[in-house]
This record gives sequence, C-alpha cells and structure tokens, in this order.
Amino acid sequence: MVVTAHVHKSYSKISYSPFSIIPSRLQLFEYESVSFTCEGFNISAGWKVRSTKKIPLKCSSSTVTKTCGIKYAFASDSGEYWCESGAERSNTVSITVSAGAVILESPVHPVVEGDAVILHCRNKTDKQDANFTADFYKDSLPMGTSYDGKLEIQKVSKSHEGFYKCKIQGVRESPESWLAVRSKSNARKGIVFFLFFPFCLMVARWLALLLHSKKVLSSIPPSGRGLSVRSLHVLPVFAWVLSRYSGFLPQSRDMQLVGIG
Repeated sequence: MVVTAHVHKSYSKISYSPFSIIPSRLQLFEYESVSFTCEGFNISAGWKVRSTKKIPLKCSSSTVTKTCGIKYAFASDSGEYWCESGAERSNTVSITVSAGAVILESPVHPVVEGDAVILHCRNKTDKQDANFTADFYKDSLPMGTSYDGKLEIQKVSKSHEGFYKCKIQGVRESPESWLAVRSKSNARKGIVFFLFFPFCLMVARWLALLLHSKKVLSSIPPSGRGLSVRSLHVLPVFAWVLSRYSGFLPQSRDMQLVGIG
C-alpha cells in the first residue's frame, strides 16, 4: 500500500504588475495573526482579499484602508490569497498556517541579488529570541547547522532561489517556503514600470479624449463649427475639465458639447 501526503508550500510570486498583495508573513502557527496589504488599487472603487476558498475576508468591504487580515488563523486557512478590484487582480501568495511545532520565517518580498537574507527557524514552545540548534535545507538538501536558530546569506544570487525549510534537533521540521530572488536588471525594470505606468495611463486617456473630440467635430455642421485645427488640441482639455476625471466640475449626464458659430 502506498500512502501519499500533500505538503503545503509557502511562496510569494514575483509580479511586475502595478497591483500586488503583500502578506505580513508566509508561515505562522495556529492562533497567530496574518495581515494582507493590497497595493496599487483604488480604495474608493472597492477591493477584496480572496483565497482559493472563494470567500473574501470579512474586512474586505473596507474603503478606508487597504490592509486586512485574519486575527486567529487555523491550519484550514492555509492556501493562496490575492487582491482584486473589478477586473484588476494582484499576484498570488501562498500562506501556511502550521499546527506543528516549527515554522520558518523568510522574506515576504522577492529579494534582490546582492542583498543579505536572514532565515529564522522558530520553535512554538520557545521564546522568539531563544537560541537552539537548527538544521537548514534548500530543496531538501542540507545547507548547514545554526546554533541560534538563524541562517544568514550574505550576498544572495539566483542560485539561492528555491524552497527552504528548517529542522530543530529533537523537535520537528518546518513546512517549506519559497525564496524568490530578483535580478538587479529586473528590479530596475520593475521600478521603471511603476514610474511610467501612471504617465502611460494619462496618455491613453488623452488619446481617447482626442478621438472623442474628432467625433464631436464631425457631427457638427460645417457652418456651425467655427473651430480650427488647433481646436483639436484644446478640445480634449476642455472635455477633460468637464469630465469626471478632473474633479473641477460635477459630472452631468445631460451635458453636451455644442459648437458655436
């Protein structure tokens, strides 16, 4: 007879999208708390934190803050979580709530090549700052032994990317967590993307208003246009001021643009 067991693994996927979810931790003991922060979303538009159970967290209806969580977590809360607002969706993170005696604390963000990383093996029965002997593993292969429950990697490289776990001698081992390593070039690309995304969105709206302005002009009789070619550049600004995007004037459903001869 062959017995198989499903082992849950924690991870945080790298995302270059402007929408992201950031957990406070990837592994935790039962009855501990975990929170999720949604970044890049418009709070006033409404947002939710969802999981593979298809049930939004109770705090997801908040329009004041983009952070919510689980106050007392259970093993059944383990799984994938993400943020969403309408058609917009963030990356996915996998959280492990352990009913065991050992967990591994690792970075919730992907680390950049060259940075230092500290992995902390925690024993449920000991204080958080207690010293004990722990063995660390990467992709199930031994990495070394620590006598203070911590493993420090001075300069991270792509070769350090993988699944990590720890084992406290005489106790048990932790679940696995994925350590994501981002190259410096990709990190720069991500920064550039976040800087230029609002600009690209503004240009897209401008072009949409320009096309709309041309349609408005074409619908006005030639005798009543009284508009030159230069008006095509001024008209989008006028339309933007009257639109709901600017906030200068309230939006009216009956508002129309009329050419004056």
